[in-house]
Amino acid sequence: MKKYCFFLILLVLFSCLEKESNTNLSEKILIRKDSLFLKNPAIGKIVINPKNKSAVYGEIFIRIEKKICYMSGNISGLTPGKTHAVHIHDKGDCSSDCGTSAGGHWNPLGQKHGKWNEKTKEGYHLGDVGNIKADTNGIAIINFKTANWSFNDNSNLDILGKSIIIHADADDLVSQPSGNAGKRIGCGVIKLIANK
Repeated sequence: MKKYCFFLILLVLFSCLEKESNTNLSEKILIRKDSLFLKNPAIGKIVINPKNKSAVYGEIFIRIEKKICYMSGNISGLTPGKTHAVHIHDKGDCSSDCGTSAGGHWNPLGQKHGKWNEKTKEGYHLGDVGNIKADTNGIAIINFKTANWSFNDNSNLDILGKSIIIHADADDLVSQPSGNAGKRIGCGVIKLIANK
């Protein structure tokens, strides 16, 4: 009987401790979420999946701070040492095996394809992110910021619901309409994952 009471007391104490630790963990998560919301009122995520039988995969995150849109992430499965084009495309549809369901470059201002921020009469597509270079392991980092995009505000500069395409080749920044960047080897839709 004494043994039974002892085990019962231990069981009650253990369950109380477990509840307390779970509560503390939940509070920590909420605090972390709250601070994230305060710093980044809108957060987006793009999961890049392979197209055209490639091995490309990646995760890109987007956040807005003080009207600046930041894009950052990693892409793997690229050709080691090679330069690959990155573009925002008009449709948020990555359903086709070749990525063509994403449509053409996102170009809300109706300009010619070109180099980002180059001050020419022709301008550039707002989807002309540019090029990334893969390291010896086939991994490339995307780090990009601009005040020319918006996120989750339903304006014509809003990139939410568009797609990101990774191309097999580099964008030559000249050829029309898309820079002669080759096959679409990765595609992901820009989705909202947090909003204040």
